[in-house]
Amino acid sequence: MPAQADPDPSYLSGLVDHPREAPEVEYKNWLDLSDKEVRAKLARHICALANFGGGWLVFGVEDDGSPSEPHPGDLTAYGQDAINGIAAKFLTPLVHCEVYEVRSIRTGKSYPAVRVPPHGTVPVCAKAGGPMKDKVNVGIAQGTHYVRIAGPQSVPVNTPELWRDLIHRCVINEREALLGSIRGLLDRPTVAPETASLDRLLDAGSEAWNSLTPASGFGIDARSNRVAYAFRLLKEDGTPTSLIPLKDLKQALREASYAADAWIRLGWSFFLEAGSRGEAPFVDVVDGVECLQADMVAPDGKFTSVPTLWRASVDGSGFEVRTLHEDGDWFIQAMKQRTSARWEKGENIVPIFQMRVAWQFIVFVREFAARFPDAAKADLGIEYLGLKGRNVNDPDPRVSFLQGRATRDTRRTVVRTSVASLAGDGALEATSALVNPMLRLFDGYEMTVDHIQRRLKH
Repeated sequence: MPAQADPDPSYLSGLVDHPREAPEVEYKNWLDLSDKEVRAKLARHICALANFGGGWLVFGVEDDGSPSEPHPGDLTAYGQDAINGIAAKFLTPLVHCEVYEVRSIRTGKSYPAVRVPPHGTVPVCAKAGGPMKDKVNVGIAQGTHYVRIAGPQSVPVNTPELWRDLIHRCVINEREALLGSIRGLLDRPTVAPETASLDRLLDAGSEAWNSLTPASGFGIDARSNRVAYAFRLLKEDGTPTSLIPLKDLKQALREASYAADAWIRLGWSFFLEAGSRGEAPFVDVVDGVECLQADMVAPDGKFTSVPTLWRASVDGSGFEVRTLHEDGDWFIQAMKQRTSARWEKGENIVPIFQMRVAWQFIVFVREFAARFPDAAKADLGIEYLGLKGRNVNDPDPRVSFLQGRATRDTRRTVVRTSVASLAGDGALEATSALVNPMLRLFDGYEMTVDHIQRRLKH
């Protein structure tokens, strides 16, 4: 079972305050969810979002992006039971949605945002039709699969192209389940035999981060307190994978990001298509290779909860740089609610949380690699900066550490593994290999895979 966390409030507020026309988000004004026709139409959108690889359904927003008025005040009618009741009536397999009340910065009011998970090994289908009108089902038709397309629209899966993409996602999910059951027979992560390509990616991420990130405004120097993640997909012989079209890169990033979020709920996934201000990735060319890059760093120093910069290329490589979550206002506030221990910026590193973030990164790479037909191996790298003087800590008051503070400020680790070995819990082996070198700076502390499993799954 995936570890779960509420989404980052800044990302949720971005969904409401900066609406965008994208297939993964459906906006609706205030609706009467007791109306049979409305319920059928919402079921169609939930079905389509699930079959698209996951997405969001947001209420209280007009087609032009403006807030719907009048605001109902009481959002009880849009609760999780009501939404899942609609899904249970019309859809199979069952789609379990999560509902969040999002406070808008623009209006000061709250709006329901429904997170729709991606489908599993089989696509979601309508098991019941909507009300009849002129001898035709309104909203949703029994026995029909729906998916999202540009527009955005929720349409029946009735063309070879739409079926191809949907079946491909099902095959990827089935492959994950099968490989997970035999992961013990597969390769385990080892120190990369040649790290120059990953070193260049990590250096490029650091350079781009330093050029964009203000030294102040975050309550701590974000240039000196951050973590960078990088990957490069390889063929079986260790050479780079074949290039994919730029349009396929964007789809691969979105699907892998939603899949990683569904597996490990951090409230923030890797390579997000838009941040709290609705930023969209832009196209760039680096060393002759097309790539997408997103800058979620406010130039005025007014950061979102997770300032982020990422770049992903059509050659199957990419990096993402973030501030350390332990320094974020959102994280610190959550920790102070759980424990009376001191939690301030720049003072702590949380081993289990860093394992969880790295786990999500590795799951993202695994899902992303499935979109590259000849990807067989992966080089994975993490570089931490800002470790010196921090303490290892944990939000669980039952967990205590005797280790002292780190005396080294940075640690970079690069490993090579097969893509197949990242299936199921095999991803935790790579997680351990990447994060434990950093933890050992704290008087040799390490977390075993069994320990990680117990902490992350319960």
